[in-house]
Amino acid sequence: MVARAQTIQYDNVPEDGMIDTGAQIPVGGKNYLSPPDGGCGAPDCQCVNHHFMRLFPRDENGTVFGYCVECDTREEIEAMTEADMVALAHRSMH
Repeated sequence: MVARAQTIQYDNVPEDGMIDTGAQIPVGGKNYLSPPDGGCGAPDCQCVNHHFMRLFPRDENGTVFGYCVECDTREEIEAMTEADMVALAHRSMH
């Protein structure tokens, strides 16, 4: 299994989650699993890997933290436990 992780940090997120670029950051937290055939689901996007993303609720300083774990197959991402994903994200910070 080849799994990759990266941490996510959005700073100065307003209470409504709308940032200057016009995008909206989920301020209440969010879990997202890629579609069954992989990729992000965006039209015309060519990405093919399978991923799980977790964003935690916005903190009192306006920061939204999270992590994203990416695997080559759906079976790999589904076989990972939450503890596996957290450990992988933690290792990516060091």
